[in-house]
Amino acid sequence: MLFLPAFLTLLGSVSAVDIWLNFQTTNCRGSGSVLCPGLEPNTCCSVPGRTGNPYTSVTVMHIPSVWNLDCRGHAGNYCGPIRELQTSNGRNTVCLGRGPFGGGGYGFWNGRVAATAESAAEGNCTRPSIVSLGDGTQYDVADLNDDDFNEMILLLTSSFHSFDIVEADGISDDVPEKFNINKLDEASLLPRYY
Repeated sequence: MLFLPAFLTLLGSVSAVDIWLNFQTTNCRGSGSVLCPGLEPNTCCSVPGRTGNPYTSVTVMHIPSVWNLDCRGHAGNYCGPIRELQTSNGRNTVCLGRGPFGGGGYGFWNGRVAATAESAAEGNCTRPSIVSLGDGTQYDVADLNDDDFNEMILLLTSSFHSFDIVEADGISDDVPEKFNINKLDEASLLPRYY
């Protein structure tokens, strides 16, 4: 039986399971989002330094239909306690809409959810590398320094009432010009089209 954990680890390393953290929607569609593409199992997708639960839903996408994953939405900073858990059961996409969430992740279902969730909560986290606005425009933020990354995230998640990007469903014209070099030519990763 030692073969199975090694095999599942290998499968996870070649997978392209994506985690989207969405705000202002509980159905994982039509909102601004941040993406951790190709996330490893038992890794937390979360924005470093953010406190609270800014995301209303978590989308787990591109799940091979032969896998049975525990898809997790976590409360609190990074990946705290599990707030919502669904198994994929052959689905390619799972929407966790009972937020708010502070992060998201997944692991292979093995009947021991608590053990795998603890490894993510202990600090195995990664920050999102794509920001997607409601108008479909996406920005590659993977190589931004911490200050610029935090500025871009703050534009999307701070006060929804005082900043127009989110209220206007994320219009890219409102993003500061310095981020234009990070704009992706083609928005092919949108979570709302599953």
